[in-house]
Amino acid sequence: MSYPELCTIDRNPYPGGHLAEKIERFWRTPIVSNHAWHRGIIPQRPSNPHLGEFLRIGTWNVEKSIHIHDVAEVLASEAAYLKLMKRRPTNTGHLNEMLRQRARLASSDILLFQEMDIGVDRSGRLRKTASRGKVDH
Repeated sequence: MSYPELCTIDRNPYPGGHLAEKIERFWRTPIVSNHAWHRGIIPQRPSNPHLGEFLRIGTWNVEKSIHIHDVAEVLASEAAYLKLMKRRPTNTGHLNEMLRQRARLASSDILLFQEMDIGVDRSGRLRKTASRGKVDH
């Protein structure tokens, strides 16, 4: 969908006509992309003697989209994660556990996010501005 179409849906979540048909098609059509494979990126297949092959699935509750703009940065960089901490734990063990959890989340095969409230009332209609790549109201 184009950015203007998404803005239309933001204003009216139940559009009619061509846009309603496009939304229906979107929800019923699986998206398969082989771009990574053609670039030579081979999927990792973690396995373990007891489980066999498995996927790592991570979940993160972003809390009402308060830090929605930081999610990708935190997942990409431990340094960014540390920089965003307002107060670091004084207990080294606690800090190490937080860093371990961030690393496990960042290395997940599938990530599920809760409360990524883009464009809904609860988050004050927060949305991503395409031209600046920032989240704003």
